[in-house]
Formats: sequence, structure tokens, C-alpha cells
Amino acid sequence: MKKFKFNQIYEWIIYNYNYNIVNYLPCIKKKIWIYCNQHFGINILPNQILPLLIILKNHSINRYTQLSDIIVTDYPKNKLRFTIKYVLISFNFSQRLVISLQIDELMNVESVTPLFLSAISSEREIWDLFGIFF
Repeated sequence: MKKFKFNQIYEWIIYNYNYNIVNYLPCIKKKIWIYCNQHFGINILPNQILPLLIILKNHSINRYTQLSDIIVTDYPKNKLRFTIKYVLISFNFSQRLVISLQIDELMNVESVTPLFLSAISSEREIWDLFGIFF
């Protein structure tokens, strides 16, 4: 019988749990990734951020009730110049989820402030630094 290390089992549990979350969300692209062996991420299209966050916040399986941070990275040479990452936390399940989307300088993104009041300061700062409209 093969013995597994705790880290391998933990990674497998996290991956399967989060992969099942992704499977019942039809709106996202099927690109999922694990970050630092414990954080889970998905890539979506820019117009799908608000419906996805509503599901992730209110569904009983997930309960991602806290928006920790909004991170923007600028890649000036790419066609889709900006990468926006939303970091969500589920305190019930001790999980982090990173939602990533890419936009160019002419696109705008829906504001997530109606769902997460903590987003207002991050969105204002992003608008000041990068000129991205929410």
C-alpha cells in the first residue's frame, strides 16, 4: 500500500473541493489553477465577475464572504494590458479563492461594492493609479 504525505493529501482535497465548485459554474472559462499549493484560482471573462461573486458569496457550499483584496497588474506590451485579481476568503472552510480577469485600457469592469463594501477603497485606488473604470 502506497503511503501519502500529508501535503499530497491536503492538495488533493483542496483541488477536488474547488474543482467541484468550478464545475457547477457554467459561466467561467475552464482554466483553474492552484497557487502556492493551497490557494485556488479561476480565470473568467470581465463581464462575468458580478454574477460569479453573487454565487460564491451566497451559495451554502462556498460562503466566500470576505473580499480580502483587489490586485491589478499592468503588462503594457500585452493586448489585454491589465490583469485584475479578486482575493476572496471563506472563513467557514478556511479557503482562499483568487478570481482573475484580463482587460485592456478601454474596457470597464462592474463594481463589486454592492456585494463587498471593502471593495470601495480598492476600486478608487485602482481608478487613481491605472484609470480603470468600475
